Amino acid sequence: MSKFEEMKAMYPPILHELREMKEILSTEAPEYEKLNGAIDNDLRDQQFISSATWSLSRWERFLNVESSRHDDIYVRRAMLINKRSNIPPITIRALQRSVNQFLLNPSAKVKLDHENYHLFATVSAGDLRYETQIFQTVETMKPAHLRFSLSLEYEGIRSGWREETSINQFSCPVPREELYPLNDLIPC
Repeated sequence: MSKFEEMKAMYPPILHELREMKEILSTEAPEYEKLNGAIDNDLRDQQFISSATWSLSRWERFLNVESSRHDDIYVRRAMLINKRSNIPPITIRALQRSVNQFLLNPSAKVKLDHENYHLFATVSAGDLRYETQIFQTVETMKPAHLRFSLSLEYEGIRSGWREETSINQFSCPVPREELYPLNDLIPC
């Protein structure tokens, strides 16, 4: 049944034959169909983080993600996607992918110094936009015993390190290799 027929069925039969009523229904029926289609599409879009707009606050409550009122929609989406895909065990490549989500161009290089329990990320200075979100994301993903530092590169020249200093002290068995390959699991 078309929308026109549905709307016509809502009125008494005596009004069905009126020319004015037919004109009103023939004008309003397509508008209602468009409106229902737009509502369906918008509701469907809100079910997916990558296309959500007004439901991002609901997703943030659901995944327990804190965002600032200054964060734009793309940063909020990236934080939610990182939180949702943060399933242990974490690899160096997964950390690298997460850091790259907050850069203009994916330029992150992540390495692990197992002897010093230190995780390093080097990014191109021109690509860095959301430094705080990078630290928040890596802090939630990495094992608690590792320190994390971020280094900026200016056309191949490395600048100073910025480091978050929240570290939990406990021992963990670590294999004796210089740096972990990209697909190896980070211990603990």
